[in-house]
Amino acid sequence: MGHSQETGCPFVQQHRETLQQAELRSRVYFIMMMMTMLMESLPGILALQSELWCFTGTGKFTISCSVTHSSM
Repeated sequence: MGHSQETGCPFVQQHRETLQQAELRSRVYFIMMMMTMLMESLPGILALQSELWCFTGTGKFTISCSVTHSSM
């Protein structure tokens, strides 16, 4: 039984790593977008906060959102 689990494990791990890479890439892209918005105009901060709210709904950027809370 342990044998079949071992063979299935590497694939799951690989798949998980790929997902993490994709998520990391999207996060980096999102952060870059935020920075651009921030530099373009100060009113962009308000839109940025609502963006963070949306991401918090999905369970991501929880830390960023708590930071947004304190800044509000």
